[in-house]
Formats: sequence, structure tokens, C-alpha cells
Amino acid sequence: KDVNKVLEFCGKSGDEESSKLCRRHIVGNAFSEKFDYEKFRKICRTEQPSDPSFRGDCYMIMAGASFEIEPAAKAAQSASKFCSSIEEEFQKGCFTYVAKMIAAKANSMEREGLCEGLPEQYVELCKKENQEDLILMQETGGEH
Repeated sequence: KDVNKVLEFCGKSGDEESSKLCRRHIVGNAFSEKFDYEKFRKICRTEQPSDPSFRGDCYMIMAGASFEIEPAAKAAQSASKFCSSIEEEFQKGCFTYVAKMIAAKANSMEREGLCEGLPEQYVELCKKENQEDLILMQETGGEH
């Protein structure tokens, strides 16, 4: 599959909001097949001139995707490592999303240790419960 061609196709939908949703849907589907941060990082770096938030959103989708296909402990470790490796301007959004995913996906017993693996400024957010509502609101643009 050539994801770049599909992303380009999304831009031809005529309506910018539809194009944006299409891109994020494609990115999510691409990551659900066989997860490889390095391979898919290139997708996030595909320039989308009419969608300036694409790269940051794509990185968050990448970080969250591992929680759908790996146990929470492994996903938290790999997602945190990934967030540390991206451009500094996107790290805050990435780590915030990982903190919320840990809080939503990990049981209370494992959450404590997983949260401690994040940079200090995200630990408190990570330890909060009921993050699923926050994640859903972020993914739906605030509608819940």
C-alpha cells in the first residue's frame, strides 16, 4: 500500500474537515496492521500544507495505536520512547496522549509503575482515573 497516495487522495475530498478526518482515519488503519514506529514515522512527516496539525495528530495516533495491539506495559514503554524521539515541538502532545492512554488502558495495579516511566510533568495526569472520557472528547473534537 502506498499511504502517501491515499493521504493525497484524502486532500481531494473538496471539504477540508472531511480531508482532515480521512487522513487521520487512514493513519489509524495503517498503524493497526503491523506496528513499526520507524516505518510509520515517515507517514507523519508527509507534508500536508492544508492541514498544519497533521504531524502532531499523526504522532499522537502512532503513540496511541500501540495500546490497541500490545499489552499496556509494553505499549507504554515503546510509546514513551517514541515520544522522546520526535521533534521537541510535538513531544508535549505525544506524552500527554500517552499519559491518558496509560490511565485509560492500564489497571490500577500497573498504572503506578507505568506512569513513573513518563517524564515528571506527565506523571500526575497519568495517574488520574477515567481518562477514557478525555480521550474520546479529544478524538471527537470535544463532542461526547
